[in-house]
Amino acid sequence: MRDDLPENLTGVLVTEVKDGSWAAVGELQANDIIQTVNDQPVTEITALETTMKSVAKQRPKFVVLRVVRGVHTRYLELEPSWDNTK
Repeated sequence: MRDDLPENLTGVLVTEVKDGSWAAVGELQANDIIQTVNDQPVTEITALETTMKSVAKQRPKFVVLRVVRGVHTRYLELEPSWDNTK
């Protein structure tokens, strides 16, 4: 995590968001900290990977992320295009 964040802040730091991806369209940004995916807590990268694999199998219409951006907490509703994924 970054040095300027509180030590007790949990989540996964986003280091890059590719232009045109459904994450970018949903307004996820580099330096956001993902805390939950569809109400499932993610405290480390392996938890995020496991949760995203589960989401990909379920293929919900929307994926909701709770993220910390600076001093604000935001909920981002992403609408993946499952037809383009394998």
